[in-house]
Amino acid sequence: FAQLGLLLLLGVVPVVGTVIYLFDLNDVGRLDYGGMDGFWNVSVKNLTNFLVGNLSVYLNILIILFFAGMIILFFYLTLKKSQDDFIDKLLHPKFLFFYLLMGNLLGFFLEHHMFGILYPEERTSIQFILFFLGSLIFLLDRLEIRKQVLPAIVLIPFAFFPIQFVYSLNFDRSLVDTFNYNIPESFYEKVRDSHNPDEFPPTVQGYALRIMKWNYFNFMKDGEESCIHFNSYPSTEGDFQIVIPGENPEWLQYYDIIDVDKHNELHLLERKHKIPREKIFEKTAIKTDGEINSEFFEFAREDIDTLKGESLYFGFKVNLASQHKPFHGWLVITVFSDQNEQLRYEFIPFDWYRTDWTDPSNTFINGQLVHRLPENTKSYVAYIWNIYKQEYRLDHAELSIFRLKKTNKI
Repeated sequence: FAQLGLLLLLGVVPVVGTVIYLFDLNDVGRLDYGGMDGFWNVSVKNLTNFLVGNLSVYLNILIILFFAGMIILFFYLTLKKSQDDFIDKLLHPKFLFFYLLMGNLLGFFLEHHMFGILYPEERTSIQFILFFLGSLIFLLDRLEIRKQVLPAIVLIPFAFFPIQFVYSLNFDRSLVDTFNYNIPESFYEKVRDSHNPDEFPPTVQGYALRIMKWNYFNFMKDGEESCIHFNSYPSTEGDFQIVIPGENPEWLQYYDIIDVDKHNELHLLERKHKIPREKIFEKTAIKTDGEINSEFFEFAREDIDTLKGESLYFGFKVNLASQHKPFHGWLVITVFSDQNEQLRYEFIPFDWYRTDWTDPSNTFINGQLVHRLPENTKSYVAYIWNIYKQEYRLDHAELSIFRLKKTNKI
């Protein structure tokens, strides 16, 4: 009983606690990496593409053949006549990986259909590699064949991996370049070339995962281009789009293709007719009373319930000084409902652009889109969030708010 109690304490209780925590995360929408389009499409095909890129179709065929073979082999090993009891055969240690593989498959299937859990993709499904290979190796070993010809023949297809490695050798790209969130440098350069540094930067829209590579270019090149506006993806409000056009045919009605990544399906699109902006609010001479370290500093707070259904652009011009390197602060726009619920949240992190904010004369000019205000919109607040309460001062700042004016051309 003592051993059983220890097993429950160290094994079962943590697992139950973890499961409860995962359900809580799912309830608040934090388990959002994955998809709904079937286990084969989301988990298997994504994982094989992650591993071998364009050759994944051949690996998928091998997986189907091996998986069918493992199931046949399992039934053969458990049902064939032998001196062992049937239960003893089922509980043989060499079936452990097969049970882990089948248990995970069944678990994900039940979670998806009972609780709406997304099927895992890419790195969140990588445990299946271990379970699959372990199942194959130990099931073959369980055959206990004196002549090792059959296992050797079965393992011949694994020559695919060194062949694929040699086939993929090159000096101009990596496997990561085939992923559709890996933005080529030429995209950034074309957007930057279109930007007058004395004006607000052009807006760029795209999927959320594309923001990291974009901000890497921004930081390394001392650029001040807009962050990728991903909360409104997919839409047609940005001056540029970094997208796969086939995902939304409407894009090509309003945009021209100006660049294509040769390693994946990503396209850089530029709007045929930029959406005009009508200035509806401006506040200047915003500044702090000397150096402060408060967590929040408010630029403006206003009711905007007359703008329901409209999309807005918030433009900032900021002269900020801080001795902290980097200064961990964000420019934030939050839109609230008439029940004080948060409806929109957009941000511009200072440390994504510069580590050195000691020169207040170096004006930071940037902006954010706020996409289509909901019907229950009441107000907004624009402010600095000083995340670590570091000392800084604001010598001068301006906030301009524009309404995006749709016409019959756009």
